[in-house]
Amino acid sequence: MAVLTLIRASVGRKQLLSACGILMLGWSLLHVLGNFTVFAGPTTFNAYARALHDSPVLWLQRIAFWSLLVVHIGLVLGTVRAARRARPVAYGHAPKRSHAVTSRWVRGLSSVFFVLLVAHVAHIYGVGHVDYAASDPHHNLVAGVRAPWVGAGYLALAWWLAWHLFHGVRAALTTWGAPPWLARRLRPVRQLPWLLGAGFTAVLLRCWWGP
Repeated sequence: MAVLTLIRASVGRKQLLSACGILMLGWSLLHVLGNFTVFAGPTTFNAYARALHDSPVLWLQRIAFWSLLVVHIGLVLGTVRAARRARPVAYGHAPKRSHAVTSRWVRGLSSVFFVLLVAHVAHIYGVGHVDYAASDPHHNLVAGVRAPWVGAGYLALAWWLAWHLFHGVRAALTTWGAPPWLARRLRPVRQLPWLLGAGFTAVLLRCWWGP
């Protein structure tokens, strides 16, 4: 009941939305750290992938991530609809251009991100893969992203995610009412999404030009 009350309120929806985003940022950071095992070579990477595949934690992670993503998208759509119902007539003075453009791009590219994410999941199970080998995850990663269109898609996905999360973290601090002094202290946290993008890019570069 308390959750429904929170969802019905505009601020409550935004707080839940930002909480989902922060949790997905944490999941993404763990994901890229796991991918760093590619630097240790095929044996280590395959051992990590095998251990993860055999663990019940894998499906718990997947269920948690996709649940957060669906809830996040639902809250975004609900917030947009509520805003349009609350003000069907446009503002007399346009909002700041930088904020308006950013919001439109975040919303507009979200559908592209979702499609790329679904394609990523399908790709790691061999759909559209150039040379899939079920028993060799390291080979699948390296051979997969060396296909030009796949590599470009992953690079775009990584940096769009970083950009989206960067703006999301900033919005979360505002939504949760962080005082200015705390917002200043948390500036390093706002840079985590860019580290995430750099981390995924490093993995891609290793796959493209590594041995």
